[in-house]
Amino acid sequence: SFGFPQERLDDLLRLSEAPHEPFLKLGHAHYFLGGIKIGASGETTLPGLYAAGEVAGGVFGAARLGGSALADTVVFGARAGRAAALASREAEMPSSNDEQLAESALQLEALKGGSLRPAEVGESIRKLMWRYCGTMKTAATLDAAVAQLSTLSEEIGRLSAAGGDELREAVEVQNIHQLGGLVARASRLREETRGCFWRVDHPEPDNEGWLRNIIVRKGDDGPEFRTEPVVMTRMTEPTPPRIGAGCFGYIERES
Repeated sequence: SFGFPQERLDDLLRLSEAPHEPFLKLGHAHYFLGGIKIGASGETTLPGLYAAGEVAGGVFGAARLGGSALADTVVFGARAGRAAALASREAEMPSSNDEQLAESALQLEALKGGSLRPAEVGESIRKLMWRYCGTMKTAATLDAAVAQLSTLSEEIGRLSAAGGDELREAVEVQNIHQLGGLVARASRLREETRGCFWRVDHPEPDNEGWLRNIIVRKGDDGPEFRTEPVVMTRMTEPTPPRIGAGCFGYIERES
C-alpha cells in the first residue's frame, strides 16, 4: 500500500527543537484546518457575515478526510445561503461613514507612496510560511516564523500600489502578513500532534490537554488567544502512524 517509510518516520519522531530541513520539507499542504468560527447555519459573531467551506473552521477539526470538503461546502453552503437570504430581508441598508471613508483614503494614499512591489513581499511571506509553518513544524521553526514576520512589518509599511489590481494585491499582502502571524502563534501554543497538524517535537496527540480549539480574537492591545473544549459526538483512537498518509507525498508502491 502507499505509505511513509517506517525508518524515516522513526527518525522524524526523534527530532526535537532544531529544524531538520529534509524532513520538514516532506509534507504536502492540502487543507487549512482553521478558519472563521461558525454556527449551524454558517453565522459568525459579526452580524451579517456568513461563512462556509474552507474559510470556516471547526467542522472536521484536524481529522478531515479526502472528499469530505465537498459535503462541507454543499451542506454548509446551502445553510449559510439560506440564513443570509432570510437575514437580508430584515437588514437595514448601511449608511456611509465619513470617518471610515477618510481612514480608507489615507491607507490608499500611503500605499501609493511606498517603494516595494506587493508581489515580491507576498512571495517572501509565502516562502517563509511554507518553510517554518508547513505541514510539519517545531517550536524552533514557529518561533523563527514569528520573528521573521515581525521583521517584515517594516516592508509591509513600504508597499507601493498605483491602483487597480496592484492595490488589491497590496491589501491582500497586508492581510496574509497578519494572518501568517496568527497561524504561527496559534501553532506554537498547540504542543501536540493531531490529525494533519504535526508538531515534530510533540509527535503524539494529547487528548487530556489539547482536545480543544484555539480561538483568536482582536483585543485592545493586539490579538488574544484562548482555548475552549471541542464539541464532539464520537471519538475514535487514531491508528499508527497518528497522521494521515495523505499529508505526505506518495512514494513507490510496496508489494
